[in-house]
Amino acid sequence: LDFTDVKTVSLTDYKGAVTIGGDVVSLTSNSLVSLSVDALTKVETIDVTGVVDPDATAAADKLGPAISLSSLGDLETVKIAGIASSVTLSTNNNLTSATISADVSGAIQVDNNSDLTTLAVTGATASALDIDTNADLTAVTVDLTWGNSGTGTTVDGDLDVTGNLSLESLTVSSNNLENLEVTGNTSLATVDFTGVTAIGATGTAVVNVYSNDLTATKLTDKTDGTTDVADGKSGDLGSVTSTSGVSTMKDYLTAVAADADSAAAVYWDKVESFLDTEGTTDSETTDISYSSATAQDATTILLLTAASGDGTPAGSAIAAKRAFIIDLSDAAATIGLESGVNDLFATGTDATTGVSETINSNSSFMLASLQNAANVARFAAYGVDITSSFVANSSAVVSLITHMTGSASTISGERYVSGEGAITTNVGGGKTAVTTATNYGVGLDDLFTFSVGGNSVTVSPGGAYGGSQTVTTMTAIGNAILNAYGVKYGKGGTASGSAVATLTNAAGIIDVVAFDKGTAGNGLDVSLSVAAGTVTATNAKNINWIIGGTLDQTAATVASSDNKTAAVDVLLTATVASGATDITSTLSFTTSTIASVPEELTTTRRSNSAVATDAYALAQESADPIAAEGATAAVADTTAAVSFSRVAWL
Repeated sequence: LDFTDVKTVSLTDYKGAVTIGGDVVSLTSNSLVSLSVDALTKVETIDVTGVVDPDATAAADKLGPAISLSSLGDLETVKIAGIASSVTLSTNNNLTSATISADVSGAIQVDNNSDLTTLAVTGATASALDIDTNADLTAVTVDLTWGNSGTGTTVDGDLDVTGNLSLESLTVSSNNLENLEVTGNTSLATVDFTGVTAIGATGTAVVNVYSNDLTATKLTDKTDGTTDVADGKSGDLGSVTSTSGVSTMKDYLTAVAADADSAAAVYWDKVESFLDTEGTTDSETTDISYSSATAQDATTILLLTAASGDGTPAGSAIAAKRAFIIDLSDAAATIGLESGVNDLFATGTDATTGVSETINSNSSFMLASLQNAANVARFAAYGVDITSSFVANSSAVVSLITHMTGSASTISGERYVSGEGAITTNVGGGKTAVTTATNYGVGLDDLFTFSVGGNSVTVSPGGAYGGSQTVTTMTAIGNAILNAYGVKYGKGGTASGSAVATLTNAAGIIDVVAFDKGTAGNGLDVSLSVAAGTVTATNAKNINWIIGGTLDQTAATVASSDNKTAAVDVLLTATVASGATDITSTLSFTTSTIASVPEELTTTRRSNSAVATDAYALAQESADPIAAEGATAAVADTTAAVSFSRVAWL
């Protein structure tokens, strides 16, 4: 309904959109679901009760109407009951009285109404209440109930009372105040926060009270006992004489100060007398005024600020660890590990004699030789702990398979195994369950989800993410997966710093090579799944795959137990033994052939200093080697945290 030439609009049980403008002077509605007010309307009185729109389907629309009354020059009286998603009364220069008792899921904002003298929110609910720059408002009572914004469950009261130049008294009884701003009310001399004892549920309170007219007649800094306590610290004793009512904030400010995440700046605007009785003679300072929201002086009641957070803790000394890959394909070659003139590999069971090791292509035999008791003991004698494991140069292979229409398939994969019903030709139909006439093949919209380690991409071959393939051959599908992985985890990708592997594709055979050539690259889970896209003509059910083995699928199985990156070489590490002199930097290999020189894994990572290496380059480094680092002293934050409280004096 749209009203323009009717002075008095009174609606009963009408639950539809309402628009008023022109000559409308009064609006009354007991079932308001939507309200629009033309800026030039002459409306003087609005009395409405919000209700849920019976046609609403979205959750946000079930919270009641958003009532916004702004820049209405003739508006004098407003009453809002029922429910509302938000209420805004702003820049209505003739508005003198506003009564809000509605259950408001969002905020109530009462701002810049120059003639407003009466504001009542008794019985209302809101997630926030803003009362700002209302020039004639002299007294405010906040006794509403804090709500949860209509869609959440967390209740965090938010009260903002600022710039109301005639405001003389503020009474607040609405508990669970998470955020409180009472500033710039230059006539505010009296407050009453009786009943406000707790911060909000989130527990990150922000409280600012200053630049008002709250006066302490007298502050007395008392003797702290046998040990003098620094000003504003726990145990700093004192008392307050004041008629301002600030003492009613004691319970609330105590709760604010007790939470480590709180920030606060609460001040007296004037201290008429500050008496220091801690010295041998009493000392009095008079007429002290608030200066800034960072001051720590006689006007400070509570100041809590966080540190800048740019400091660093002390770092302990870190022992070096070197890591080498022994290539098992260099079978029969010999390698020696030396420190100066000392050979560290032992002879058989004799730890006293150093020799060379012979590379064995069998990983179990190689590990047994490296970790035999004599070897371990000889390394330990030189202050080095040796470990070896079959985890180096890990990779996996994913081979895509397609089942053709018109014939039974004898190819086994991890999705379908040869002989099972899904890929056996139906009698008389010439089709299989996965190659039906109505849903055959792979569409450019069908979805492939490929994962390795913690990396995962979901891509359709025809989409830009998949490189906009034009066909769905095994090569094209493999290329789509590679393109998506590169966009997300390649150099410059959206998650390049968390990349764990590099991929290559040849005719639908995807080679997955772990970035970390050592321990962290071994045993990464690899998986593939497919799902139909939006085009019903295809469903990708004819796609199968095998994961595991090598590029020629040697040793691959249709079981999922081998769906991990697998090693081909041995990793040997040498770490400084506890309490030993570090000789790891002197270690070097001798070999019978150039090809058999073990590859050393290196790192630019540091624990006690900043690292300049970019995240993608770091992702390619092995986590096995550790650089030696000396102990470092702690570095303090540029700006220290501040905790100054005289709340106990109240």
